[in-house]
Amino acid sequence: MVVLHQDVADYFNVGVGDLVRVLSQSFTVIGVDGYSSLNRTAAYMSL
Repeated sequence: MVVLHQDVADYFNVGVGDLVRVLSQSFTVIGVDGYSSLNRTAAYMSL
């Protein structure tokens, strides 16, 4: 499971419920954060 910043979700063209590959692993997008401007490349996941 992963929560992506809106810019990252747009880059990968994914939304909630979609799969995204990060570092050769697939994660289900469970949320999209569009409110934080501190880190526009953020991805929050459990490793």
